[in-house]
Amino acid sequence: MTPKLTQINVGAITSAVYDFANAGDVLPMHDHTPASEHLTAVMRGAAVCRGPGTPPAWTKDLASPGIYDLPAGAHEIEATQPNTRIWNVVKGVAP
Repeated sequence: MTPKLTQINVGAITSAVYDFANAGDVLPMHDHTPASEHLTAVMRGAAVCRGPGTPPAWTKDLASPGIYDLPAGAHEIEATQPNTRIWNVVKGVAP
């Protein structure tokens, strides 16, 4: 199941809060340009972020409380604990 999305935008700051109800819920693979790369704050719970490929080109464990600087490019995020909440804040201004 995909997580619930809540957009929070303040001026030029673009962000999104994702609530993962269950462990195993996945924000599917998606791609970021340098203008849309983001920081990910794990507000509660834990997740794993994976790059593209099988096996994944890279993985990064994300846990609360923590802030992670994710690179531009493709990735997916999967909750590893139920009731996980992440907050993505775009570092650049999207065109």
